[in-house]
Amino acid sequence: MFDQARRQFHDSGFRMTERHALPSRIAMSLVAGLLVALVPASATFADAPGPTDYRSTVTSVETKDGLPLPEGVNISIEGHDSFLALTVPRGVAAEVPGYELEPYLNIDQNCTASENQHSMSTWYNKDRFGGDASTDLVDNDADPDWKIIGSSCSVAWHDHRIHYMSSIPPINAEPGDVIVTDSIALTIDGRDVVVHVESELIAPASQLPAIVGAIVALAILAAMWKRMTLTLLVFPVSAIGLIIGGAQYLWAPAETGPNISVVALPFIATAAGVAAYVARQQGLLFTNGSVLLSGTMLTMWAILRTDVFSYALLPTSLPYWVDRSATAVVAVSGIAFVSSSMQQLWRMSIVRPQTELATD
Repeated sequence: MFDQARRQFHDSGFRMTERHALPSRIAMSLVAGLLVALVPASATFADAPGPTDYRSTVTSVETKDGLPLPEGVNISIEGHDSFLALTVPRGVAAEVPGYELEPYLNIDQNCTASENQHSMSTWYNKDRFGGDASTDLVDNDADPDWKIIGSSCSVAWHDHRIHYMSSIPPINAEPGDVIVTDSIALTIDGRDVVVHVESELIAPASQLPAIVGAIVALAILAAMWKRMTLTLLVFPVSAIGLIIGGAQYLWAPAETGPNISVVALPFIATAAGVAAYVARQQGLLFTNGSVLLSGTMLTMWAILRTDVFSYALLPTSLPYWVDRSATAVVAVSGIAFVSSSMQQLWRMSIVRPQTELATD
């Protein structure tokens, strides 16, 4: 009897040690997940394309000699109104002067794209609304300091002449009004080219898809929470976020620096969702920790994408109503996953293992 009691005490002590150790592992997993998600986000280009209320278009392209451009040359606006993009075929060189006509961007005949680090435009174009151009590196009169930025015969940049330069809507403007008209000078294959652009104000987005998505999510979550089967929703909801984020990431050309965190966060959440499902029979502590990690990633992802509910045009190839409703589903679900797992972990933390020693 004494040996049996000793074994029971040993097993109980092991469970108590494990109970105290696993929360720290869960915390470490959360921190690791945050670092994995945030590091790629900081490694992207200066300002990835995002939602907007303006649509910019190239209205015409003129050559000074009146002849057509070489076959394979493409000039377009990417990100609705965010970037001006230039692509040339191999063997054709192109130059993009800065705002003060200084050397700014260059594509050589071997498709290597370079950026002049001494150009004021290099630093001013880091942000959609104008970056800090006061750096000591700026010297438009100095010899160009070319930095290679690509090798695909393409370049894209925040040209501030193609979009409205304020976060405040223009006064008395109506949807359909042309807000910006301007032109950009380029040199392609040694010939002077002028690109004419305009930007139009778009009607506000409907909030109905987001409201419907949130209501549907709340109804499903309430039913699953009541039956104590909320864990089963973690993987499918995370997969929805991964699909929405993937559509956003792949929508913009690589030259515009799409933000990889829109994929990294739901990817981590999906992996945690799989772990929670597989380990649901192994122990509540690991399962709830996985749900907490997934919910945290999904909530962060939704916070980063809250602007999809208010802007007219979204950075995605999916229908806008799908993006908005799915984002609402993920946002509500992420909060529910965090709340549920925290509640369960709190309950488990206040439970004390009981050990009864048998005596003769």
